[in-house]
Amino acid sequence: MHIMPIGMIVVLLLLLVEMRLASKWSPFYFNNGIQLYSKEIRTNSTQNNLDDLRNTLNTAFKGTGLSPSILFHKIDDQTLGFREKIFEFSLFSYTPLMHGKIKVDNFNIKIAGIANWYPIGFICLWYSFLFPTFRFDIDFMFLLAPAIIFGVIYIMQSRRYNKIASQLAEMK
Repeated sequence: MHIMPIGMIVVLLLLLVEMRLASKWSPFYFNNGIQLYSKEIRTNSTQNNLDDLRNTLNTAFKGTGLSPSILFHKIDDQTLGFREKIFEFSLFSYTPLMHGKIKVDNFNIKIAGIANWYPIGFICLWYSFLFPTFRFDIDFMFLLAPAIIFGVIYIMQSRRYNKIASQLAEMK
């Protein structure tokens, strides 16, 4: 049996499991993974109410029609999880590379962007099909395509995460 159908089924199952965990705001999903983005903000107060932060951020990052909304949800007493809204129509849409968490600890607020599972599975599948028959003169663009596409998406998401950090810095 050829590996392609099996690989596509595995990646599809990975996508479905990830969507389920993200939509249910699973603490495991939001607290574990490969960290791709990090920012720390010092605050003047130890009283950072997560419910107030969540409400303010949900309002500030509602979709504008140009890009999807970012949703924020309380994961535990010190952590907010956040992710792009699933199935929201916007003019410019993309497959997110990261979901995030905001950890409030005394005088620090830490923002982390954690790798989504689906893009990692897709990259593994892409290169598993490319490398067995790879010819540099013909397949070079196929080698670079995922890196370029995911690089652009990472830049867009990190800019949005920087806006979250700026919003939090203004609230301190």
